[in-house]
Amino acid sequence: MKPPEQPPSSGGQKSLRELIPGATRVKRRDVSSSSRMSIGKLEEPLEETDGPEAPSQESRPETIGPAPFASANTEIEKEKAIAGLRLTIERIQHELAKNRAQREEEEILRKALLEELAEMDRRKSILTSPELKKDREKNPLKYFLIDKLHPRNIQILFVNDVKDISVGIINNIMGEDGRELKFWDPKFIEFDRDEAVHFSSNGFYLKITNKKEVQVKDGTAIDSPKARYELVAPDGKIVSGGLNHVTGKELLWQKAETYQREQLDLFERQKGGSN
Repeated sequence: MKPPEQPPSSGGQKSLRELIPGATRVKRRDVSSSSRMSIGKLEEPLEETDGPEAPSQESRPETIGPAPFASANTEIEKEKAIAGLRLTIERIQHELAKNRAQREEEEILRKALLEELAEMDRRKSILTSPELKKDREKNPLKYFLIDKLHPRNIQILFVNDVKDISVGIINNIMGEDGRELKFWDPKFIEFDRDEAVHFSSNGFYLKITNKKEVQVKDGTAIDSPKARYELVAPDGKIVSGGLNHVTGKELLWQKAETYQREQLDLFERQKGGSN
């Protein structure tokens, strides 16, 4: 027997209660919190349950790849280090060459000094010939001054080879006792006299250093404004350089006169001390 048909509701659309007899209305739940919990659980790392165990994050090897900026910096630093090393090597090589040249120069000077000392000894031994030995006893001051001369200065004063030096030649330049200071102007400016233009009897001389620059038809223009001179002491050392003729000649007189007084005083003191 069919149940009696119900008349349609006035709204046109049946509710759940109308469609399902005996249904009751259920209150809607707030599912936002439970949804959030589910999402939160999904965000946690998942654990694999089947298949081989995957390595953890901590045990996974890092991927090694090119680091362009680090590589560029490394190359720059390497080039800087190489450049610095090259500069160091060049500096060391320069110092070694400098030291080598200095040692060679010192060796040349040492040999030259030994040769000069040997020559001085030779000249002094010759200057003790019987004739000169007798004159030395008679006029000791003269030889007191000669013994202080450099071999080159001896050559400038007496011109002749030392073995040919006689008492007469010495007296002609220095006087018989050597007390009187004299100045001389060589007739010729010669290499054998070290280009000396003027010299004193006690061993100073003024040397022209640029003879070729002041050559004229008749010889050397010693008073030319372009002429330059060096003053050399009795021991062969340069007193002053870059002098013009006037200044050089005045300095020659001044130094020679001062030296003569000092040597006379020293000679007298030594003579007095020996008595």
